[in-house]
Amino acid sequence: MAKTKNIVSEFNFVGQLIDVVTKNDNQIKYLKLSAANKEYWIKVAKEIREDIRQIVTPGCKLQVRGKQKRNIKNIKVKYKAYAVELVNEEQGKEVNSQPLTVLDSRCPMSDVLLPTASQNSLKPAAKILVCKKSSCWKRGGEKVCQVIEAMRRDRDLGDKIQIKTTGCLKRCKQGPNLVIMPDKARYSNVKPQQVPLLLEKHLFSSLN
Repeated sequence: MAKTKNIVSEFNFVGQLIDVVTKNDNQIKYLKLSAANKEYWIKVAKEIREDIRQIVTPGCKLQVRGKQKRNIKNIKVKYKAYAVELVNEEQGKEVNSQPLTVLDSRCPMSDVLLPTASQNSLKPAAKILVCKKSSCWKRGGEKVCQVIEAMRRDRDLGDKIQIKTTGCLKRCKQGPNLVIMPDKARYSNVKPQQVPLLLEKHLFSSLN
């Protein structure tokens, strides 16, 4: 018998945090969010649980982005957050924002909705952080960094894109790891051939 298929898409909610469910180590596993007159239980990706614990409290207003899986058989929907940001309640603007966009390395690139050129039109200075810890570097981080350098040079964007090697990004077993600013989009298991797509989506479309 064929397995039940899920329809996978992205969600972007802005609403009030009602409650949280924590694990024994006090990391937040689930958020209960009230948005658009509905309440949602949203699972938090493991990669950002430690970080959001420091910025969210019940009652605060959040923007939560991630992926939703809809079971086509029973119509149930499961939500998983990969990005959480604080939002100013009065002005509707992000304040003390700590975007924690994390794309799970198990998630195919084709499943991720990357920013379009129009979304990238007003970006501040671009920066690419590449983990240089020995294990990451040996897994292909050095090659990825070389490809980034070559693309930046070929497009004459040396003054617009900063490449910075960093210490451990806490996912060395899934290296190479990099973070693309200002989106703070974090990628693991990056292959050199994926670099052109990532840079085009996050940086080149707005800088050229």
